[in-house]
Amino acid sequence: MSDSYERFLRRMIQYRDQMKMSQQEVGGLFGKTQSQLSKMELGKILFSYQILESLLNDGWDIDYMITGKVQAPTGRELTDYLEQSIGGAWEDIKEVLLWIIGVEFRKDGGLPDEESRREYDLLKLLSNREVYVSVLAAVRDLSGFTQIEMAEKLGVDIKTYRDFEKNKNYPDAELLIKIYEISFCRPSIFFYHDDMERYLLNGLWNRLSEDRKKEALEYLDYSIKVYK
Repeated sequence: MSDSYERFLRRMIQYRDQMKMSQQEVGGLFGKTQSQLSKMELGKILFSYQILESLLNDGWDIDYMITGKVQAPTGRELTDYLEQSIGGAWEDIKEVLLWIIGVEFRKDGGLPDEESRREYDLLKLLSNREVYVSVLAAVRDLSGFTQIEMAEKLGVDIKTYRDFEKNKNYPDAELLIKIYEISFCRPSIFFYHDDMERYLLNGLWNRLSEDRKKEALEYLDYSIKVYK
């Protein structure tokens, strides 16, 4: 077991304690017994992708548990505003939207951390390409690795890795930790296959100060009027 995975387990246990939940209660969230969860917390069984997804859907902070960093909550503030203002066509102005967000961050000295910088770059990459088969494929492309190189970095064979990119299988917690250490992309984005751009946009938006959001909305409203 790696040091990173041990730290992840300590944060998991600490988080469960803060939630005032027993092993039995937490195990019940994803159909496991108290004994099975105990083995997971001891590192005898890995936390699977499906279990992390269940915890995420129940409101647990997967990003903190894997990275040890507290991020701004993502929410849906920006994309809800866009849906109300322009409907589904908001994707037609996403390049302008990215530019506006970038301008506002630069006024405060730039994107605040490596995670934000990587997610901004990932959004730019997505805006220049119609579709990626999976989130992992986009993250690998952003990181500049071939599939073989990525498989080697994760310590898996190429067939296993290609199944990850095809969404035929999913990385467990240990592999998500490695992917984060390679890419600096928050682990939670890997659970939003069909809504990745919205999730990333809302995440970046919520890192802006309230003053910057207000100014950005003025630019955005003008852009929407021009588009209409």
